[in-house]
Order: sequence, then structure tokens, then C-alpha cells
Amino acid sequence: MPTFRQTNTLKPTEEQFKELFDLRINTFWKYGAYSWADPKTIWETPEDMRDKVWILLDSNTIIWQMYWEDDILLGLRSFEPCISSVIGSVPITEYTPFNKIFGEGTNWEIHTLRCNIALSRPSPSMGNMSWMYEPFVAPTWNNNDGESLHQAMIDSGFHRAYAPTYGSLQKQLLWNGRDSESIKYDIFLQAGFKFDNEISPAGFDINDDETHIYRLIGGDSMGWPRFHALYHQNNAPRPEVVPRPYMETLDDATEPPAPIPPGTE
Repeated sequence: MPTFRQTNTLKPTEEQFKELFDLRINTFWKYGAYSWADPKTIWETPEDMRDKVWILLDSNTIIWQMYWEDDILLGLRSFEPCISSVIGSVPITEYTPFNKIFGEGTNWEIHTLRCNIALSRPSPSMGNMSWMYEPFVAPTWNNNDGESLHQAMIDSGFHRAYAPTYGSLQKQLLWNGRDSESIKYDIFLQAGFKFDNEISPAGFDINDDETHIYRLIGGDSMGWPRFHALYHQNNAPRPEVVPRPYMETLDDATEPPAPIPPGTE
């Protein structure tokens, strides 16, 4: 039987990143599933897009969440400070919904990560998409070795993370899989945004390629308030109890206690 795991302390090589990117390059280039503007107006070719995205991510990524089947790298997500300005990803603007959740002037952005990109390949044993909905992809996955996303966030001084999603296919896959083991802890917002000549707020629409939607990684189990008026009413039911993964800084008696993220009351 294959062994599935995730790591959050390793970094992909440039070759690994480009191999995974090339598997989805048409999705990014033709359907704009990565950037909030038409990629053809930002980069010259698909390869130019891939190479420059790697350079920017290599400089800005705080955590690489990588998924493995035995020694095969199945996919990855990069997390960067949400205040960083990487071409193609979402800038902080006056329209952000997080000012409404936490309040302006609370400095929420200093301790918040943004998921910049997600890449994947088919699993040898599970196929193209099914592995992405398995428990080992969940942000709360417990490796019993400290390799949890929450551990990596605490070690890096962050309290929470969110993910923007572009492109109708990507939005549909995530929304339709919101009850799966890997996504059920996440919270979708009713608010998104669109980009024409300027950024402006938009509603929740998974069937168009003109707007973006927000997803709160891990929900209230990883630093977000449990309830808010901006949350989508048809989110997956919130688990009453989320088992905390093993965390070296909290569970190993030889390590100093790690700071606990702020409460979510």
C-alpha cells in the first residue's frame, strides 16, 4: 500500500515546480486560473509566466505545503504574506473583506498568509483528482511528526491563511468538494472581487471566469472566527471538534511552548 503524507518544512526545487506547473500550464495560460488579470497581458508566453512566477514565489513563499505518495511529489501549495505584492495574485486593497471581519487598524494582515498557487499531478494509485479530497491534504492532517500546516504557521509567526481562487473550473471543483475531508474545515466567503480597469467587490459566482472567491484555510480550527455575516450560508457544516495535529512546539517536552493563535470567539 502506498504511503501518503504532507510536508511543510521542505521546499520544492525549481525543476519540481516547473514540472508540476507544466502539467497545468494550459489551465493557467488559456483559462486564467492563476492571475486576476489576463495572463497574456502580464507575461509574454506560458513559459515566461512559469519562469517568472517561480522567481517571485522563490523569494516570497513562507511555507511550501507539499503532498507525497511514497517518494512521488503529487502537488504543492505556496503560502506567502498577504501583504506581499506578487504579480498575478491578489493585492491588499480597500475592498478586502478582512477589514470587515477583524476591523480596520487591527493589523490582521501582519499575521495572515495568502495561498498563492496550487499545483498537482495525477496520483499513481488514485488518479487525477480524487487524492486532493483525502484527509492527508487537509490543513489539519496529523503526521504525528510535527509536519502540519498549523505547526509551520506558528513557527513562522502567522495566525491564519486564506486562498483566492480564479477560473470557473477551479471554483466549481472546490465548491462542489466542500464536504470532502480535505476542504470541510475551510470556510468560503460570500464576497469576492473582479478586475476590469480597477479592482472592485463582487459576489460569489463559481460559473464565471471574471470574478474571484475567497476561502479561509482551516476555518475556525486555524485562526478564523467561527461565525461571521460574510461567510457563505451553504458552507460545509462546521465540525464541532477538530483534533489538533501533533505539534512539536506544543507536544514535545524538550521544546519551549509555542504561542497559541488568538481565540476565535
